[in-house]
Amino acid sequence: MNIMLILAVFLAFFVSALMGQGGGLIMAPVMIAAFGPKEGVAIAAVLMAANNVIKAAAYLRSIPKVSFLLAIGTVAGTLIGSLLLVSVPEKIVLFAAMASILASFGYEVFGRQALRIGDKSVAVLFAAIAGITSGVSGTSGPLKAVSVRMMNLQPLRHVGAATVLSLVGDVTKAIALVAAGVTSYSSVLEVGWAFALMPLATWGGWYINSRKMKPQWFGILFWITIGAYLLRLAVKAF
Repeated sequence: MNIMLILAVFLAFFVSALMGQGGGLIMAPVMIAAFGPKEGVAIAAVLMAANNVIKAAAYLRSIPKVSFLLAIGTVAGTLIGSLLLVSVPEKIVLFAAMASILASFGYEVFGRQALRIGDKSVAVLFAAIAGITSGVSGTSGPLKAVSVRMMNLQPLRHVGAATVLSLVGDVTKAIALVAAGVTSYSSVLEVGWAFALMPLATWGGWYINSRKMKPQWFGILFWITIGAYLLRLAVKAF
């Protein structure tokens, strides 16, 4: 068992618990590198869906009602994106994953200020587009973060809302892709060890959030990990 793979999967779960989202930005390229474009997206969805169930339980008291409105857009968009993934060539999935990662980085650096705070209709639209991106590439890119930030929530409630969107999106994607035969239960069992990492990673993210002690160096580690797997996807694509 590759120790770097284990660490990357643990980091994906930890990031997801710490920020409510972002785990797919690590998990999707990791699983694509291990299993190929389409099956990698499907396996990542299954793992993140299971992790999000644990995460939702951890943040249950912090989930705001508005997240269920955004979830409607997420489910609709994710279903469309998953159907697209089944039909498009694998290279398109690779390029979509890389584009989503680069867009997320661009938003993180340049785009946080350009938000229309409180505009629920636009937030639902962004959640739906994020679902389409997630379905076809394995990761939602920056728009899920944008849709949640537009609600101007307190930090823990922000994580709770993002958790709901991640949960409904990944469950929808996992069901659709497994039903379409994109992956099999035997393939998921190959990474069955990952389920044992979920409780500890979720507890770690929740603990840091509950005590407002997020380290400053965390963002650097996050993007270094994603950058390494982005390079691996680029090698596969070209």
